[in-house]
This record gives sequence, C-alpha cells and structure tokens, in this order.
Amino acid sequence: MDKIIAEQFFRSLSIPQPDTICKLVNNHIYNNELVEISYNDVEHELTEKEYQKIFVKPADGQGGHGIYIFNKNDSGEYVTKDNDVLNEDFLNKIGAKNDYIIQSGLEQDPEISKIYPHSVNTFRIATENKNGNVRILCSVLRIGRDGNQVDNISQDGLILRIDIDTGKLGDHASSEQCEYFEKHPDTNLVFKRYKILNWSKIKKFTMETAKRLPQFIYLG
Repeated sequence: MDKIIAEQFFRSLSIPQPDTICKLVNNHIYNNELVEISYNDVEHELTEKEYQKIFVKPADGQGGHGIYIFNKNDSGEYVTKDNDVLNEDFLNKIGAKNDYIIQSGLEQDPEISKIYPHSVNTFRIATENKNGNVRILCSVLRIGRDGNQVDNISQDGLILRIDIDTGKLGDHASSEQCEYFEKHPDTNLVFKRYKILNWSKIKKFTMETAKRLPQFIYLG
C-alpha cells in the first residue's frame, strides 16, 4: 500500500505511528492534512521537535529500498551517511522523481536495543479476524545487522521466530541467503530463550488494532 495513503488511513483510526513531518506529493510539500505548506514550515517543525533521526521514505517503496536516513549532527543539520543534507534543495531534487513521506525516527525499548541497537527492530505479527474473533497466527522479529539502520531482510537483516504464548525468541535467526545464527553477529546476544518484555501488551495492541480493521480477515 502507498505509504502516504496508509499513514492517512491509520491516523484516521487513531492507530499510533511515527510523527509525520511532511509529505512530498508531485514535488509539493504538504502537512498531515494534505494542506500545502512551505519549507519554512518544515524547518519550524524540525527546530521545535528536535528529532534526532528522520526517515525519508518513497511512498511506493518496498524492502527498505530508496530510504534516506538522516541523523542530526552537532551543528543541528540532518545528514545521511552519504553526506546528503536535509534542506529545501534536497526535497526539490527527490520530489521531482517520486512521492515521499518524511517521518521521525523512533526510540526503541532498551531491551530490544540489546539485540541490535542501530536499527528499529520491528515485530511482524500475523492475525486472523473472523466474525470479530481475532487471534494471532504467527510472530517474528526483524533485526538489522552490520551497522545498518534498517531491519529489512532484503537489506541484510535477520528474521527470528517469537513464541506466541511466551514471547521467547527462537533458537536461531536466519537471513535472506539462508544463513543461520544462534547469536547476533554484531552484539553476540544469544537468541535462545531471550524473552521479549511486555509481550502481553504487544499482543493486546496487535489484536486491538486488528479489530479496528474488520474488513481485513488477515493482516501481517
């Protein structure tokens, strides 16, 4: 699904998401309500909120491809590892080629950062909703590696099973190349029996969200 449309849809249902700073559509800048704004408005938002990390994602992107990740430096500028600077010229350049959504980075739970700290490691939980009865079918954790700031398996990330009942990790993680790891190759954290804290809260949030989307029998 188009990331801009998905953001509007989930926001209409009050489903929590990262802060959306602005949207680039047809090389024009818009706010959350799709009211056109200027780059000065974007600068004001960045100054006021003091985000440490910003993700610029192509609206039609998949697998983590085409994402620009900006980190705030000591001078207050947002810069990528390739030295792109987030400014009006940059938005004009990328906006001429595609639509984008610009969102804040998230600060993940320290217990998840112990596994791998450089990306936001995400849960992928599949649900079934039949006649209003929601159940979780399977759950996995995606984690980055090799210093990457994204956890997509197509970007050298790893995937790891989570026991639905206990929240404990499986014995090993795997890569897209079918490599298997009993511990994280960067942090050396052993996966077996590592327990996700607040797993019951994560499951509750997932099931409540699925109930808000009754038109979809299966989500994941």
